Amino acid sequence: NLPKLKHIIFPSTMRSFSSNTFNNCPNIETITLNPGFETFGGNSFNVEGDGKLIISDLSTYFNITWAAPNSFKNFFKACPYFYLKDGNGDLTEITTITIPQTKLTIPGAIFWKCKSISEVVFHPDIISIEMEAFAACVNLVIQNLNLPNLTTLGSGAFYNTKVQTVSALGSITSIPNSCFNNCAQLSSVTMPSSLTSIGSSAFKGCTSLPSINIPSGVTTIGEAAFQNCTALTSINIPSS
Repeated sequence: NLPKLKHIIFPSTMRSFSSNTFNNCPNIETITLNPGFETFGGNSFNVEGDGKLIISDLSTYFNITWAAPNSFKNFFKACPYFYLKDGNGDLTEITTITIPQTKLTIPGAIFWKCKSISEVVFHPDIISIEMEAFAACVNLVIQNLNLPNLTTLGSGAFYNTKVQTVSALGSITSIPNSCFNNCAQLSSVTMPSSLTSIGSSAFKGCTSLPSINIPSGVTTIGEAAFQNCTALTSINIPSS
């Protein structure tokens, strides 16, 4: 409840802070993270904002332990623009995220609603993308989502992004609720043979998708899974 608070700089000596620390601080313009952080509390920045999240290196951000997915969500809710600060203090907007080779799981909502990101470079060893990891990254373009070793995909993971084709989703058994909801540029999806279910609204609003081939192992298709797919002319549904 500090309406005049505009700038937050966390020193490198600080390791953590508790949940709800900056609730209802509606005018935050910048949050600066220095190396050394370990844990952020949940629901820490529960405000809508238009500020900048500033870091000195991307590994600082990837190495943070978050109390809950809402920690990430509320972070970019307050500061949807992502910036890198160099040794001279100059800021450069981060538009490309390269997932570190050591990072096999992408945490839930880690980049939720980040407006800066236009490209993500995935590596083939990723095994899990958790709930809403890239949801509402409205400027994120993924020309081809190719994740051959994926085993888990969270709900809303790519909601309202610009995924264009999906060629490999590893051995996942479910395309969960709203996973590709409102991905209006999605024109081709290859579903893995391991798939057994397609969640509610999974492809809702994918207005560029002309056809779907559903694998023979699928036994459940959720409500509105293909609602408002206005270009869809063919769905191959197995007897299962």
